Amino acid sequence: MKRLFILFSTTLLCISSNAHPQPDHAITRLSSDAFKQHNLPFSQAVRVNDILYLSGESGVISGQLKRVEDGVIPETRQALDNIKSTLERFSSGMDNVIAGSGLGLGGRVEIEFIALAPNAQHQSPAG
Repeated sequence: MKRLFILFSTTLLCISSNAHPQPDHAITRLSSDAFKQHNLPFSQAVRVNDILYLSGESGVISGQLKRVEDGVIPETRQALDNIKSTLERFSSGMDNVIAGSGLGLGGRVEIEFIALAPNAQHQSPAG
């Protein structure tokens, strides 16, 4: 019985390791040159293989860290525009979004997204 258990455990381990091969996890922190000038303690996005994890975007005017005025609707539009720009800058787009969530923190709108970047040339980000 003990041998059968060991054989079963070894077989299960081999099957599970073949079913989910361990990829080479290439982790890259991505920020445009303009974003880096703000000296914030986070990057715009992180790429792990072909998946982009975007930092939360709020309704700030791109490049200024100044919140748009006139309420939650313009803030939401600006946050989504910022997300679209960030996705496109790092070789993805809104059509590749896997998940998104919104959270008000400080402002009334902050939106986070995760997206595939399957065709990305793993290049260094530029402006």
